[in-house]
This record gives sequence, structure tokens and C-alpha cells, in this order.
Amino acid sequence: MPARIVEIVDDLIKVQVSGLLTSTELAEVQKRTAQHIDETGPIRYLIVADNFLGWAKEGDWGNVSFQAEYDAYIEKMALVGNKEWEELVVLFTGQGVRRFPIRYFLHAEIDKAHAWIMEPA
Repeated sequence: MPARIVEIVDDLIKVQVSGLLTSTELAEVQKRTAQHIDETGPIRYLIVADNFLGWAKEGDWGNVSFQAEYDAYIEKMALVGNKEWEELVVLFTGQGVRRFPIRYFLHAEIDKAHAWIMEPA
């Protein structure tokens, strides 16, 4: 599966993304995140993209209901991936528009990403 939650530890949700991301897979990650937020409160995202190939053309990419309802409960988002995807991934996640800080890190900086995501928001 190209997008899946691989670990939840307290308020940190770790997501693995690989291959071609579909809107259905993203919606499933968002659904599980919403359930966790409803049960425990605010979260942080650490999203790692390995062998990421982009976004599938099909699907409902315009659905922003998760953002509208849950952005207030996301404290930070760290994205880890290849340099070639940085601009598009940051644009896709809405860096600078959403209510919480979003930072992109290269794979070699995974430890730095983890340290940043754990710092106070």
C-alpha cells in the first residue's frame, strides 16, 4: 500500500508513503488520524516518502473536509523525501497556508526531522 500509518506513539503519527499515492489511500490515513485525534487530542505527523512516484490522476483531490475539521489539532508536520519532490510535496501539503508548521527534510536528515517534530510547537 503506497500510504499507510506505520506507527502511532502518543501524539506522533508516522506515515509511510511510496509509489503512486491515491486519494483513497490519503483519505484512509486521514480517517485513522481523525479517529486518533477524537480519542486522544492533538497530533504531530512524521511522513516519510520512499520510492514516491507522485499522485494518481483519478480521485477526489479537492476534498478538504479533513483539513477544515482537523487542522486545528495538528501541531506540526515533518516530511522526509527526495530533493526532486520537495517543491511539489510542500505545495501539496499547503505549507504557509495551513495553521501549523510544515518542514521538508531529505532522507539523510531523518534524525533531524524526528528531532524537529518532537520540539515544542
